[in-house]
Amino acid sequence: MLRQGRWPRENPVFWEQIANSVDQLRYIEFTGGEPFMIDVYLKIWERILKIKPGIRIHITTNATFLNQRVKDLLEGLHAGIILSIDSINPETYKRIRINGNFSKVMDNVEYFRDYTKRKK
Repeated sequence: MLRQGRWPRENPVFWEQIANSVDQLRYIEFTGGEPFMIDVYLKIWERILKIKPGIRIHITTNATFLNQRVKDLLEGLHAGIILSIDSINPETYKRIRINGNFSKVMDNVEYFRDYTKRKK
């Protein structure tokens, strides 16, 4: 299991080693920060799609960011999504996540709910 929090994102040698080891992986987990905004994660997922798309992936997200590139990657991956939401109460969310967009997060939560149902 890979937990990003143990290694700095800025270590390109480490991430290159992970990308080059995709064919040996059975399971990989992405946590810490917002994984969908970390370019090296996206590159690893692209490599997984090319080499071994059946790898089980778990991604922990706060649902603040979701774009078409991420959606396209997720469609080909065997990913479980773990949501870490600050609050489901809009006012509490606003106090916790300064400059956050509660409505967008809830839309993204709905996308992830539908995604996980489709992907089982």
